[in-house]
Amino acid sequence: MEKLFAVSPVKKKLFIRVQKYLKESLNKEVINMFKISSTSGKLKTYKIEVENGPSIRLDINFSGILNRLQKIATENNIEMPKILLIKDAYKFSQWVDGVMLIRVWDIAEVFTKSGDLMGRLNSIKDPENGKFLTNSEFSSTNAIWTEDKKVFIIDHDRLKTTDNPDDSIVQVLVKRIREMHRINLFLEAYSKYRNIDNIVAKAEKRNWNWDKRKKLVTNAPKLRY
Repeated sequence: MEKLFAVSPVKKKLFIRVQKYLKESLNKEVINMFKISSTSGKLKTYKIEVENGPSIRLDINFSGILNRLQKIATENNIEMPKILLIKDAYKFSQWVDGVMLIRVWDIAEVFTKSGDLMGRLNSIKDPENGKFLTNSEFSSTNAIWTEDKKVFIIDHDRLKTTDNPDDSIVQVLVKRIREMHRINLFLEAYSKYRNIDNIVAKAEKRNWNWDKRKKLVTNAPKLRY
C-alpha cells in the first residue's frame, strides 16, 4: 500500500515557541517535534514528544468555531482528540495512536464502530444554536483505528452544525464508503441513535453513487432491512 504521509523536522523558531508554551502552561518538557504532511505536501498536523508523558498534537490557525465544536464533541464522549491548551493561534490536543482506517478497511467491526460514532455525534446539539454536530468528511484517511478497537476522528476542518445531518451521512456513505455491505454495517449501528429512512431514500435517489454525471438507473442496490 502506498505511503500516506511524510514526516519532517520543524523550523527552530516554531520549536522554541512550542517549548515555551508547553512549559509555561502545561509544565511539559518538549523532547522532539515533527511535521506531518500528506504525500502531496499539504500540512496535516504536528506531533510533539514530551518528557514523561504521552505525545501531544499541534494544529495551527484553526478557527474558534471549530475549536468550540471539538470541545463540545469530546465533552460528550465522542472519539476525537481532547484539547489540552489553546494559545494564540496554537491548539494543543491529545495525540491518538492508531492506524488509518484505510489500513483496516476490510474489518467489518470498523464500519460498525464508525456508524456508532457518527450516530452519537449526530445526536449532539450545539447549545448555542440548537443544531446537530456532524462531519461530512468522515473517511478512510480522516479517522484512525486504535489498538483498543475504537474509531477516532482526527481531522476536524469539516466539523460543523446543521439542522439535519442526513445529507452529511449520505455523502459519507456514497462518496466515502461506497460498498453496500459496509454501508449496511454502518447504518445498522447508526440507526440505534437516529432514524435512517430519509438517509436511505436520499441515497437510493442517487443510486448509491456520488458521481452526478451518471444517469439514473432503475436497479439501484437496496439495503438489507
